[in-house]
Amino acid sequence: MLGLLALKFIFQWLRWSSHVIDRLLLLSMNLATPFLICNQNEDFRFLVREMLTKHGFFHVLEASSAAELMDLMAKEKKSHFILIQGNLINEGMITVLLNKNDFIILAQPEDETALSLAARFGVKRFMSFPFSSQNLLDKIQQISQ
Repeated sequence: MLGLLALKFIFQWLRWSSHVIDRLLLLSMNLATPFLICNQNEDFRFLVREMLTKHGFFHVLEASSAAELMDLMAKEKKSHFILIQGNLINEGMITVLLNKNDFIILAQPEDETALSLAARFGVKRFMSFPFSSQNLLDKIQQISQ
């Protein structure tokens, strides 16, 4: 009986400690990595910024076009995590994204552009509208590992 209780305690501790480690890794990423949100809709950018800052991502920049995003990336000179609207991706952005690991493409599932981008970058990089802040955090954590 005592051995069973000890085993149960160890499993609970391991589950708790892995959750804590995941949160610490996410927190260290929060402090180090700037986020770039690229979406035409100002209200959407505001909502995503709020989602991110609520969870500790305080270095969030916004762009309304791929050209503006490229300018921000050139000025920042750091590694960025990019959240970009699928229909804003042009050939120049495709070249940039092919050389990056940290990006999520936000798109409608029925968007034909999104389907071709999914074929090129893989489904792991996509999120469809609508999504919750927890879904966004989970996707960021999945891609960042």
